[in-house]
Amino acid sequence: MPPYFKIKKTMLKAGVNFLSDNKVIAYMMDDGRIRATKNICRHMSGKFKPLSKTCLRCQGHGWELNLETMQYENPLGGLIQPELIVEENADEVLFLEKPLPAYLENLRDKSPLAKGELTFTFFAHACGKFKLGEKVLFTDPWLIGPAFSGGWWLSHNPPPNWKDELGNADAIYISHNHSDHLNEYTLKELSKHYPSTPIYVPAFDNTSCEALIQSYGMKDVRRTEFHTWIELDDNTRFMILPDTSGKNDSGLMIEYKGHLILNNVDCGNLCGGHLPKDIDVLLSAFAGGSSGFPVCWDELYSEKKINQTVQKYRANLANMVMGLVENTQPETFIPIAGYFTEAHPADIKIKQTNLKNSDESIIKMITRKFPDVNCHAPFPGHEVDISDQSIKTNEKSAGSLAKQWDFERFAIKHNDDYNLNTEEKLSQIAAYFKNSGFNGDLLLHVLETEQSFENVLLEFFYDFKDHKLLNTRIANRRYLRMKVRSNVFHDVIKNGKSWEEISIGFQARFYREPDVYNFDFWNHFQNYGLSL
Repeated sequence: MPPYFKIKKTMLKAGVNFLSDNKVIAYMMDDGRIRATKNICRHMSGKFKPLSKTCLRCQGHGWELNLETMQYENPLGGLIQPELIVEENADEVLFLEKPLPAYLENLRDKSPLAKGELTFTFFAHACGKFKLGEKVLFTDPWLIGPAFSGGWWLSHNPPPNWKDELGNADAIYISHNHSDHLNEYTLKELSKHYPSTPIYVPAFDNTSCEALIQSYGMKDVRRTEFHTWIELDDNTRFMILPDTSGKNDSGLMIEYKGHLILNNVDCGNLCGGHLPKDIDVLLSAFAGGSSGFPVCWDELYSEKKINQTVQKYRANLANMVMGLVENTQPETFIPIAGYFTEAHPADIKIKQTNLKNSDESIIKMITRKFPDVNCHAPFPGHEVDISDQSIKTNEKSAGSLAKQWDFERFAIKHNDDYNLNTEEKLSQIAAYFKNSGFNGDLLLHVLETEQSFENVLLEFFYDFKDHKLLNTRIANRRYLRMKVRSNVFHDVIKNGKSWEEISIGFQARFYREPDVYNFDFWNHFQNYGLSL
């Protein structure tokens, strides 16, 4: 295996070394041992700068890496940085990559395509239809109602025949458990008519995807191991790929007659960057604004800092998309998974603050740097023919821009538990946290409020170290304060939903000490189906 990079031993100094035009970071310990990694943060592929003698900080989102342990110290939670293999001879130090994964081998040679044989039709947000010869595969169907407990609403109305189209698919892929991909309202409606349509989900350590989909009435849910080809016919296969950024997310690789389609969805670091080259189609999120951070942290950050951070995060995401294009060298790029809006009147301030990249701006960036890449800004019902890049438009079956939303129909109502007295409520909440399986030095301070976050309906502290409800704050605990809309909070814990419904849906306002991302806490409550 040829070295990724090599250097004369005499060029290395004790401590941190940035090598190969800052592409490699080597850390020489006091005893002469060397550890090395690419200068790529595992979160969203940002670059590191020195923070201390042993630690680096990513310029993208502030993640901090300890080079002695190759473990991140911010966020907390034990995330490990991928390393290069270090080999030494008498004069040189060689840095080698681990062998390329097997999924990049044995790809088929491309066969010619007839017109209309391989197409992509956009439906809404991250949902699209791939026609693959005689087979049809859909992705991430969010087609009606809101996501994240009413925090997100679709920017488009999908084609009117979406239920029949979706129900007759040979496969539906759902990338992860966020409700803009695994959508309760869409799947419940689909299950009324087509409960046996096959749905493929990643084999995450937890089973929340399968459990949620089955609870919505779908009967054929297929848990699928990463890096495993699923054969639909002799010409058509697909594979689910993992996000290595530290969250339970996934992407999709489709092969049809040797033609490759890569759907990055909204992964931060798909397969650690080990992706196929010269692909036919790349799809990826582009917009940003997909998190409550930092726009819901105005008790911790100033308005100026929030606006600066939002602008920085938009730029980071745009740069990540550009890196994907450079890495995979696609013939065609299609932006997806960014077509949502904070439409509810209660979230007007969020919408004003949470500015996003447009598909037009991303396409301009790509065409400026990569003029040979064909780019298509999708519209629901428009079909892109991969064989010749033509677009077929059928106005009768096309969708439209969304101009109004049925807020009342899809409102999260207070469940029956809300009518319990305070002691009964707290007892149920304590049981939920105690049975959650999460243990740590975190003190969670919850203030349940009305929609405006002004009137506090219930307040409590929960200590995850001793698993006790408290009346006041205690010292020597990480501290996270959460003002949360009461109806949403109770819906999440009653029905075992991911806490992304709270955090990404702008349903809470936060404050923390120290100001460090509590990855262990959020990872647990976002990725595991926990309920009373």
